[in-house]
Amino acid sequence: MTSLPTPPTSPQTQTLRGWFWIRDAFFLLKQQPKAWLMLAGCHFLVSALMHFLPGIGQLLAVLCAPAFLAGFLYAAVGQQMGIPPRWQQLFAGFRLQPVPLLTVGVYYLVGMVLAAIVLGIGLGIWGSSVPAESDALLRSAQSVDGQMTVLLIGFLLFLLPVALAYWLAPALVVFQGLPALRAMWLSLLTALKHWPAVLLYLVLMAALLGLAIIPFGLGLPIWLPMALLTVFTAYCDLFQQPTPQPMVPEQDTAHFLE
Repeated sequence: MTSLPTPPTSPQTQTLRGWFWIRDAFFLLKQQPKAWLMLAGCHFLVSALMHFLPGIGQLLAVLCAPAFLAGFLYAAVGQQMGIPPRWQQLFAGFRLQPVPLLTVGVYYLVGMVLAAIVLGIGLGIWGSSVPAESDALLRSAQSVDGQMTVLLIGFLLFLLPVALAYWLAPALVVFQGLPALRAMWLSLLTALKHWPAVLLYLVLMAALLGLAIIPFGLGLPIWLPMALLTVFTAYCDLFQQPTPQPMVPEQDTAHFLE
């Protein structure tokens, strides 16, 4: 049985919890690297095929993302029980808890659309405020700076809360059986409560993504499963459940790892 390391919980190390989530995810990954890489590869392939569907491909990928993430959560629990991850587990969320997981995807999509609308309105308002008689080169520079500023402010005000609401929601559905909206609300509140650790986590994951991309994207096969596993390790730490159990129907308990 694989158990996660116990992160320090003293006040001096609360911020470092963001690093421990990444460390623990890598700990799980290195226990079964081939299995996790295969599972992540299947996830990437299925998502890529969805994006090729005309018209609805990208929307479908967003809607199904929480259910696919649930597959990684089931696989992580299975690994703690001594069962290696299997590619079939990628679809376990669709079989066991499809409605709340897909509903999380719907709310996430709606939040992203609303945030994009607000960002578009902000960029339009800023663009109309640039004087027409300004020098063309200066105006171009101002436009780039202004757009970047609006995008950053918009991300912080709208996209980031949407992302944080989505962050732990699939785990809360899988392990606590919460409905979608309540799971997203609790995910957001938890992230805000532990914002120093979350901030460190986001910065480190962004830095690791940059390093993974630099050598022709060769590090992405490692970064992707580790990023997905951080949802599991963060949930286990923040909700004090080192070995969580999925909330599945009793008749499916013996089969949720298949």
